[in-house]
This record gives sequence, structure tokens and C-alpha cells, in this order.
Amino acid sequence: MIDKEDNVWLSGGGKNVVLKFDSKTLQFTKWDVPQEYGSKPHTGELDASGNYWVTMQTGKPGKRVGW
Repeated sequence: MIDKEDNVWLSGGGKNVVLKFDSKTLQFTKWDVPQEYGSKPHTGELDASGNYWVTMQTGKPGKRVGW
């Protein structure tokens, strides 16, 4: 997903992380997904406020995960 500032958001399911690539600085920011939310982040989407939300392949139903 590409946000309004041209940053690229990625779900790193195999590593249980979410990544943001800053297109201006050419740097990655990494967030580890807390185990309480499950594991293997998958499909991501940006909401109208610019928050990045992901689905989890494993975990507890109904948990919302966002950055």
C-alpha cells in the first residue's frame, strides 16, 4: 500500500512484522506485531486517517491491529 506521503507499507507475515518504507529518506521502519494479536500479518489497508490495518493469519478473532 502507498500512503498519501508516498510511503510504502508492507505486511511481513513470515517475520511477524509490519514495515514502512519512507520514500523521502529511503529508510525502513519496522514494528514487531505483539503476540497478543496473533501472528503472520497479511492483507493491509490504509484508512481515511492514514492508519495502516492488517489482517492476521493466526490469532484471536476480532482483534484489530493497526499502525
